[in-house]
Amino acid sequence: MAFDKAGSSHSKDPEFVRNRPRVLARDMGQCQIAGDDCEVRATEVDHIKNFKSGGMHAMDNLQAVCNTCHKQKTQKEAARAWAKIRRDATHPDSRLQHPGLRK
Repeated sequence: MAFDKAGSSHSKDPEFVRNRPRVLARDMGQCQIAGDDCEVRATEVDHIKNFKSGGMHAMDNLQAVCNTCHKQKTQKEAARAWAKIRRDATHPDSRLQHPGLRK
């Protein structure tokens, strides 16, 4: 989930709206993640500490990123979150593995 896309709750938050152009300028329009498939030119702003995990819209928690790196980071965060949900599940059926996947 890209946080600076139109319609996201972040794009409407006054602090995020104020800080977004500042972050892009501070980071000189360069992706701060610079992953393997990095586009180099930053067009988005990412929360270093995930917003859902308590990360705020403060300048020190925001970084300029390219679309590709942002997607990859967000996918990894989502995978970790789902793994935690499955690990912490309390209903017995929620921990069952599909019969076709059992060894």
